[in-house]
Amino acid sequence: MERDKVIGYPDDLVGNLNKDGFDSIVEFLHELGVANRGVGLELSSLLLRAVEKVKVRLPKARIVDCTGAATLIRLAKSDLEISFYEGGGRHCRCWNHARRGSNGP
Repeated sequence: MERDKVIGYPDDLVGNLNKDGFDSIVEFLHELGVANRGVGLELSSLLLRAVEKVKVRLPKARIVDCTGAATLIRLAKSDLEISFYEGGGRHCRCWNHARRGSNGP
């Protein structure tokens, strides 16, 4: 992913009891002009306090429960990711054979 696609949050949120990363996300959505559209959240993974904060700060947004979406997205692999897995698997098999004293791959 290109660096310009990564959204950071300010250091002043670290250890801040009044603001957190969700404040940054909400501000970013307002800046993009999409604060009145659909917002997907994995509701089962979030604290109620975080969900309520988003609902209060985005009163016109349609909150959509996307529980499990990140897991499903992680399951889809690019050709490059698959090649890494295959390479790692070959390395692992060779290492296991060498460790056991086998001569085969």
